[in-house]
Amino acid sequence: MSTSKKINFSDGIKINSSALTLGNFDGFHIGHQSLVSELINLSGGLKKIIITFNPHTQKILANINEFNTITSHKYKLDLISKCDIDYVSTIRFDKKFSQLSAKNFIDLIIKKYNPKIIMIGYDSRFGYKGEGDYTYLKEYLKKTNIKVLVNSPFILDKEIIKSSSIKDLIYKGDIKKVNSFLGRPFKLSGIIVKGKAEGRNLGFPTANLNLHDKQQIIPKVGVYYVNLIVGSKKYISICNIGHKPTFYKKADLTIETHVLNEKNLVLYGKKVELDFYDFIRNEIKFNKVEDLKFQIKNDIKQLQAIKLGDNNGKKWCR
Repeated sequence: MSTSKKINFSDGIKINSSALTLGNFDGFHIGHQSLVSELINLSGGLKKIIITFNPHTQKILANINEFNTITSHKYKLDLISKCDIDYVSTIRFDKKFSQLSAKNFIDLIIKKYNPKIIMIGYDSRFGYKGEGDYTYLKEYLKKTNIKVLVNSPFILDKEIIKSSSIKDLIYKGDIKKVNSFLGRPFKLSGIIVKGKAEGRNLGFPTANLNLHDKQQIIPKVGVYYVNLIVGSKKYISICNIGHKPTFYKKADLTIETHVLNEKNLVLYGKKVELDFYDFIRNEIKFNKVEDLKFQIKNDIKQLQAIKLGDNNGKKWCR
């Protein structure tokens, strides 16, 4: 399986014939993966193209400066490019583009990529004020040789898998369910920076994560079981997301990770990833530092009693 080519919609690249789909694909969850898998199966010898947007369309349409996403655009492209897709095309979405009519948008796509198959999600909308959907597309293209298909809702455990639902679960800290819906561990990534050494003074040194993408969603405050990943190495770890109430009345949110059984690991300035596996408890304000130390020891004992796997889930993209 070859890695797909990442291109911009504004590039001069034109395709003779293609099978394509389009959407925000935030999180690239198992519902998205199912859609892409279906497109691949139906494409035959056609070039397979995914069209996506950056930033997320709702950030512009709703004018939300601090709109949070499940995945950064770069990580989303990396995930999609692992599928058997020829091109991942990014539309730079801004206010001007958002005012493009559904007709003009589809005409642009046809001119650039000459699709023979267009597949969209059951709830996909496009064009100014969301006037375009499957029914619109079917009617508009009925006199052409373009086949218009719709992907059905993907249901797991009697729930429709949607990005908005996954975001709600992340905010609630239900990481196990999040991972089952994503088909992989939820991930944060960034660079390790120096903190105030409270963890080290407690005997549990922590690595402080400075996120690459400030608009990526952060799970609810609390303690989590994670894998800290540096390059090709994974380290079983415990992560605290919170405000350190035992030490401060009011402090900025921090993401601090203690790596188990690694006393001499130097991480300052390194790019790392955190794969989340489970929520263990809420952040607690302790009256005494000794009580905090005792709780951390218990958290680590619980972590050592289980085995964190890769939890990659079912792979839909082939």
